Amino acid sequence: MREKLFIGLPCYNEEKDINTLLDRILKVKQKVQEKFNIDVEIFCVNDGSKDNTEKIIIDREKDGVKLINHDVNKGLGEAMRTILMHFINQGNENDYLVVMDSDNTHNPQYIIDMIEKQKQEKEHIIIASRYQKGATITGLKKHRILLSDFAKIWYNIMLKIPNVKDYTCGYRLYTHEIATKTYKKYGENVITQSSFACMMEILYKMYLSGAIIGEIPFKLEYNLKEGTSKMKIIKTSINSIITTVKIKKQGAKSKWKKLKKFYHML
Repeated sequence: MREKLFIGLPCYNEEKDINTLLDRILKVKQKVQEKFNIDVEIFCVNDGSKDNTEKIIIDREKDGVKLINHDVNKGLGEAMRTILMHFINQGNENDYLVVMDSDNTHNPQYIIDMIEKQKQEKEHIIIASRYQKGATITGLKKHRILLSDFAKIWYNIMLKIPNVKDYTCGYRLYTHEIATKTYKKYGENVITQSSFACMMEILYKMYLSGAIIGEIPFKLEYNLKEGTSKMKIIKTSINSIITTVKIKKQGAKSKWKKLKKFYHML
């Protein structure tokens, strides 16, 4: 059976950017198919958008783009849950999922680099990282950059995932193997956060499920974004700190249970 790449886009009020991004993805789709000889499926989860996002995606069905619709806005966490479940249910053990933001700040060209690295290193997750050598950021305000730098330091101290510098970037490749394994471990609790903190939560729970993680450098092109940001900075920051403490405790309990089980086997 041929390998397949799923490209999942969580969308909320992206009418100004989604068409341009889909054009860029379709160009890369052809390159991916030719270079790796794999199938590609592009699907968008419209999370209750109040603008013309849904209509635009429907118009792009002629290009093979699929729509999964949430009637009301449920938050990024639920959009990510829908994306992961679609991948788990429709994919097979050798397939890949790439998730990226729908605001045209993530260049689809890096998908090729992600697949190449995964095939070489056999890692379960590849992150497009803002903190690897060669990465750049354009168009992002200084206070947002400082916030991201603080988050990097906080997560490194608290979570300490090997080889990970960027815990929050939503541009990632996941293997079907680790997505399935994590869902079997956590079930419906695989994602509990509806905010942007869900990206850190997914990463840590996949790590606790055995994920080996790598990163590639990329250019965050915030200058290309036409729409407005959906992130509520103060609320997201507080929620991220609280979530980190919670899942860190959960991880410690899980490791303690494994140690107790091993002890009783002796």
